[in-house]
Amino acid sequence: MRARWGRIGRRDRNGGDDGGGEHHRRGDEPTGGTTEEASTTSGASATSGASTTSGASTTEVGTSETTAVDTTGTSGGLGEAAVAAVAALEQVVAGVTWPSESDYPWTVFALPGAAPVTADNLKTLVEPLIVIEDGEPPLAEQLIEEEPWQDRFVALTTPQPWWSDAEYARAEQYAAIQATLEVHLVNLKLFRIGPDVGGTPLGAIDMFVIGETADGDLVGIQTVSVET
Repeated sequence: MRARWGRIGRRDRNGGDDGGGEHHRRGDEPTGGTTEEASTTSGASATSGASTTSGASTTEVGTSETTAVDTTGTSGGLGEAAVAAVAALEQVVAGVTWPSESDYPWTVFALPGAAPVTADNLKTLVEPLIVIEDGEPPLAEQLIEEEPWQDRFVALTTPQPWWSDAEYARAEQYAAIQATLEVHLVNLKLFRIGPDVGGTPLGAIDMFVIGETADGDLVGIQTVSVET
């Protein structure tokens, strides 16, 4: 499974545009480097099955480094709080990758008026952000795993005796992302969606950290974690 980038248009596996609309971030590929993977946390709950909740627009999926929303808070139906959250998150995720078997970048997205997000409506909300690769099961059959959103950040920001300068630099990046999420959003949640292998998502897993604004918009960050 691979993330899609852009406002309305979709990406294929080779990074091409299917002509659906304007893209605001192109060419985001894994860096190819392999780094030590963040430790898996306990207490995660897993659910599966197709989402049955709808009603929130997902075609106005927001943003990336050059966002489509503007500072008036009117573009795309987003409130001012969401616009501010998008702008702040884009700054702190720029150049940051998620450490897994392939290091993918983080991207920022926004869903106007879509709050709240739950495991039941997640697939409906994020379907425009996800590409199903050849050989993968359809999204309706993918497993959803929800876990405390801070846990994976703690694993990346808690210093360890064996850390190199690179780990310390990464910790600073993730501390800034965590702080920005907490300042701008409430009811933050972390979801992982991937092929169900024995009750665990494995393969290319789409990972979302999503929160709400006071206006009822959803804003979040998304990456891909490759775990085989």
